[in-house]
Amino acid sequence: MVLNNLKTKIMNGLKKHTNHYYKPISNRWNLSDKEKLQIAKYIKYNEEKIKPYFGTINKNNIDKVLDSIDQFVSLKGSPVDLPTISQYFNMLEDLDNKIEEIKKGFFNSLPKYNNVKKPNEDYIEISFLIRGNSQEKWNTLINVFKIIGEFWARGFPISYYDGTDNFPIIYYMETSNGGIYVRFFVRNVPPAAVGYLLYRLSSLPIAPPDDDRSHHVGHRFTGNRIKIDKLSNEDQYVSEAIEYFRAFAEFF
Repeated sequence: MVLNNLKTKIMNGLKKHTNHYYKPISNRWNLSDKEKLQIAKYIKYNEEKIKPYFGTINKNNIDKVLDSIDQFVSLKGSPVDLPTISQYFNMLEDLDNKIEEIKKGFFNSLPKYNNVKKPNEDYIEISFLIRGNSQEKWNTLINVFKIIGEFWARGFPISYYDGTDNFPIIYYMETSNGGIYVRFFVRNVPPAAVGYLLYRLSSLPIAPPDDDRSHHVGHRFTGNRIKIDKLSNEDQYVSEAIEYFRAFAEFF
């Protein structure tokens, strides 16, 4: 028994020493030694899922990864534990799977609902239409999912609409008049992040929805436009988001 305990202690010590997440996790989160080691092992095992968003993981960007997980946990209102952190990584894997399905022409695998509307009035709605031939539409849609992945990786919980979720960012997609109608519902996200979302989306080949061409913002270099359902002169949150959008569009 003593020998087995000693072996376990030595092995755990080696795992801590060789896992570059263990020490930063220990400095950041008040968890048991066992929990810290479990989470460090889990993140290291799943590094490939976050490399597209953070690059090669080293001591210079480990804190960025953990900052993103911290933000994800905070916005979800969940504890820092292995199930919550697993959800963070699983969603990135789900997005990769969706992109592969779209590449194979399986866009209709996304659920469809009738009378889709904002979960409540605390949300703003950002919407646009993807047009073009089939290949152009699928390429643009794939880029939309990559943007969703970028936000999720940076700690912003995003869910596909089902009528019940209250995630900070919810999205919904359906075919409409030969195009793809995309809607984002956003709340409790910093205006700077909303401005960046507008900037990233407006750089794609998109147009406002057919039903309404008013209350939109546009990328001045491409002319691509997005509809926002609240006026900036009536909503401070929207006003600040648009100011950030304009700054990103001007300097990047």
